[in-house]
Amino acid sequence: MNNFGELLKSHLSNWSLVWFGFLFWGSIFSAFLLLFFNNIDQVLIYMIGYSLGIVFGFISKFKKWSWIN
Repeated sequence: MNNFGELLKSHLSNWSLVWFGFLFWGSIFSAFLLLFFNNIDQVLIYMIGYSLGIVFGFISKFKKWSWIN
């Protein structure tokens, strides 16, 4: 169990920007898309919003942006 904790801590410290982009920015992008495109299926809107969020997270990780630290 101790090894799992270390593995999880290592993963979160290395990929925190991607998770932040996916969860935080993905929800914001989804909310804006739902606001403007409310006649399209909501599942599709959420998929697009969270996809934009994870892309934003990967860009921030590889460009080494640090708005979390």
